[in-house]
Amino acid sequence: MPSQDNITRPISLISHGRSGTSLVMNILRGHPGMVTVGETAQMIFGIWHSLEKAKGIIRPDPELGGADNHDARCAKAVRAAMLATFPDTGHKDWMQKPINLPWVMRHFPKTMKMSARCAWYWNAFNTCFPDSRTITILRHPYDVVLSSAEYWNVPHRRAWQGVVQMAEIIDHPESNIDFAISHARLAADPDPEIARLLDHLGLERAAACFQAADKVYVPRRKENNVPKNELPDHVSRGFSRKADWDKIDVSQFRENEREIVERMWARFGESLEF
Repeated sequence: MPSQDNITRPISLISHGRSGTSLVMNILRGHPGMVTVGETAQMIFGIWHSLEKAKGIIRPDPELGGADNHDARCAKAVRAAMLATFPDTGHKDWMQKPINLPWVMRHFPKTMKMSARCAWYWNAFNTCFPDSRTITILRHPYDVVLSSAEYWNVPHRRAWQGVVQMAEIIDHPESNIDFAISHARLAADPDPEIARLLDHLGLERAAACFQAADKVYVPRRKENNVPKNELPDHVSRGFSRKADWDKIDVSQFRENEREIVERMWARFGESLEF
């Protein structure tokens, strides 16, 4: 698990849920030098926000030089919680997936613009993990909307808003995400895409990483690690839900919102068609 030596440099997967994040996590979990700790967004940003609210009403941390280093104090608390929650197992690297919008952001003032929310997000994340190797995964947003609506039982419009907001976070100027793995290519021909991911991260091409693509992770609630041959329909359609896109009332989706998502994809040299 994280250690004092590597706590500031995790591999971090930031994306919207139902995008294939569990597959990516299991690919990396297969690496012998890697350990994964799961979904950490609520932990990171919840702890940060709690300490942020305590600014000026708790004694300064003498190790950090006093009250002027409150961001450093928040980051120190987040990392300390990580180290306490996930005891060191001696692995060289660790991976987390702080996916989806942190719940604490729902309590921000309604007048707070999304650009300011994104700046808050990245200040917290980058202060906690200044050496993070941060990646994302791109799945067609309409597929994500359908999968999210089904999994979390939410309206399509709400699922779409989450996709758009995560796109704004990922594409923010302070974002340090410099690599995106393609869900479509993982489904069509996983080995080259897995090799591209491992090479980007500077990891050896361990066989177990490639074997992770033989299973489907969390296709539905209470299902996990399902062999692909038990889901022939999913495999035959490349895990795409395009045949059901007409079930989405896209009149609820604004053109500027589509542009936000398209711009985020373009950041990684990927084109997107609706």
